[in-house]
Amino acid sequence: MLNNHKFMELLEQAILWNSTAAEVKDSEGKIYISGNPTEKALIQFVKGSNPHVNVMDYQGNLTDSMIYNVPFDPDFKYMSTCVRQLDGSVRLLVKGAAEKLSISHMLDAAGEKVEFDQEAFEACRQGYSKQCFRNISMAYSEFSAEEWAALESEHGGFVELEDRRMMDKDLTLIAMCGIVDPLRPGIKKAVETHAIAGVRTIMVTGDNL
Repeated sequence: MLNNHKFMELLEQAILWNSTAAEVKDSEGKIYISGNPTEKALIQFVKGSNPHVNVMDYQGNLTDSMIYNVPFDPDFKYMSTCVRQLDGSVRLLVKGAAEKLSISHMLDAAGEKVEFDQEAFEACRQGYSKQCFRNISMAYSEFSAEEWAALESEHGGFVELEDRRMMDKDLTLIAMCGIVDPLRPGIKKAVETHAIAGVRTIMVTGDNL
């Protein structure tokens, strides 16, 4: 069974090691989070869940353990990072659009790995979408040192991006987040002005397509 510590470890790794945002210090030594609103929101979520986490150290430690990463691609809508753990086993961590991840299992409320409940997942995802939330899921896979050595041999050391993407399947869902996508300053006023002028506003988004 996964305890709360293990669950938080998986969640923190999936978010912090798959992020284009980071904690940085300004010229006065104050720490702030840089990055796009979605990535910043996820880091703030981690810090709110675990006030003791040191984001700078967490992300800095990735250099020594990372085997490879797959950067975010708008066509695939996810990113992944593969790391070697202290015992030699390998953990693959994936973060991306909920509907784009290939998931076969999930962690239940007790932290047990169980069969993926597609119906419950879709109900939750659609519920978030109806509230105009951006859906982001975190998932993982684990391999023994022996399993990974065989996979590395089979896929040519995972030099090619295509070989890396082949590992991003049969994942275990860690969690799904619903993130508020705030309007940019001035948008509300602009829509109101256009409405008064008789211009109909149509919103087009790529989410969930």
